[in-house]
Amino acid sequence: MNILSDKNSKENVLGFKDNINYILFATSQKYKILLKELYAAERNLAGIQQKNPNYLTGSLFSA
Repeated sequence: MNILSDKNSKENVLGFKDNINYILFATSQKYKILLKELYAAERNLAGIQQKNPNYLTGSLFSA
């Protein structure tokens, strides 16, 4: 008899598989949200750049 064997090993493996599938799905959804937010931020910066090209390139200490 193997010390590492478990009566519920098949169920445990299937449970771990479900957990991994959930983690992968949740991670992909978070990545999609991150890409949407990044796209929105880039559009916002592009709009600022079009309105005033020197706004983002100036020094922080110039008044």
